[in-house]
Amino acid sequence: MTQNQNQIDENSAIEALEKTPEKTNTDKAEKNKPKKKLPFGLKIVLYILLGLLVLVAIDTIVHWDWYRTYYNDIKRSSQISTERSEREKIIREDTYGGDTPEETYTIFREAMLKNDLEQAILYVDPFQRDIVKSFWEKMKNENKWNDYLQNDLLPIEEMEKENKDDYIRFKYLKDEAAKYLNDDGITTHDGTITIAHYIELSQNYITKKWKILSPVVQP
Repeated sequence: MTQNQNQIDENSAIEALEKTPEKTNTDKAEKNKPKKKLPFGLKIVLYILLGLLVLVAIDTIVHWDWYRTYYNDIKRSSQISTERSEREKIIREDTYGGDTPEETYTIFREAMLKNDLEQAILYVDPFQRDIVKSFWEKMKNENKWNDYLQNDLLPIEEMEKENKDDYIRFKYLKDEAAKYLNDDGITTHDGTITIAHYIELSQNYITKKWKILSPVVQP
């Protein structure tokens, strides 16, 4: 026999040993080995959890509108709380104003007559400043600015003080041009009428400073 033939015979012998019945039987036993099962108690727990999930899903579908309303209420409540906190922060930091309505109005009027609008606006309620600025702009655009300064921002002594529940106002009378027509289009009045005007102020409930609410209010 040649050396190569001997080598082939040895390899064949090794392969035969690897395919012995003992190894084959072991492989079959591994395949036929029963799979591990979940404990009975764990199965019960899993079934209960699955049932609860199904119940929650059904309840959510049935009561969807209620849950949506409830969620929106909570969200709105949170927004209101945030807005209230921001509003209180603005009120707390707004320290401009006099200790009396008369003092605040006098300071405000002096700044207005100097045309120092940046200073004057500081004595206006912070939540009314945009409205007041729009009013000032309207007076300027209608060429009524000078008339407003001279005939609406009167000295405090020339106005009547009126106390209301949560604010005070200074009242003054002003003659204004007016023209009235009846249903037939006939003029019933063409001249001037006397109209009451008001300048309103309220007190900052945190700083106790008085603020201008509105520079001119007509009834």
